[in-house]
Amino acid sequence: MSKEKILALLIVGLFVVLGPSAPTFSIIKETDAQPLPQPQQPDNSTAQLAGANGSLSFLNNLDIDEARGTFGSVQTDDNNKTWIATGDWDMVSDPAQNKPISFNATINLVTTNNSEGHEHNINSFQLMDGSLESTGEGSNLILNGTVSLETDDGAYTDVPISVKIIDESPITVSIGPQSNNIIYKWLPGGGLFSVWIDPEAVEDHFGNTPVYGGIRRP
Repeated sequence: MSKEKILALLIVGLFVVLGPSAPTFSIIKETDAQPLPQPQQPDNSTAQLAGANGSLSFLNNLDIDEARGTFGSVQTDDNNKTWIATGDWDMVSDPAQNKPISFNATINLVTTNNSEGHEHNINSFQLMDGSLESTGEGSNLILNGTVSLETDDGAYTDVPISVKIIDESPITVSIGPQSNNIIYKWLPGGGLFSVWIDPEAVEDHFGNTPVYGGIRRP
């Protein structure tokens, strides 16, 4: 049986099992640059993976092709002091090489009168759970987990964070050229990005609101 037929049967099976909540994907062959028509979903509703277990399975098999972006946000700490947050972030994964989602970021804070500037580095991301939604018009991802956060005053470990991604590109599904493994792929198309950092874990350093930024187009 050809790989295309195997993929078609798997997609049909996914819709039979999950029904209207099954994710809508663009379907491509890994060696073909042009997407095939997408499966249709009743009432044009947004496809999503409901429940942590199903979502985590998809996220662990999600190939992220060097997503990058910048921060540009205003934060208010527990002393009601206002900070301007800037910086950069990147995210990548390669399930075929057993490389899970890696998220790294640098967040610089400075007061509104350009004083007390300092830097924070986020690394060692560990995915715990999340969700994924995808249609032909774009994708929404939520990644919950923990990180290490390094500051001028010291380091924090096992810091809970929640990353939210609203991107213009859909998640695509492909079959490996030398295997029958299904690959889910996100190639960023540009959009919005935010990271919520648990205030209690970092002494309310970023306030109680997410740090916002953008997603670069490739």
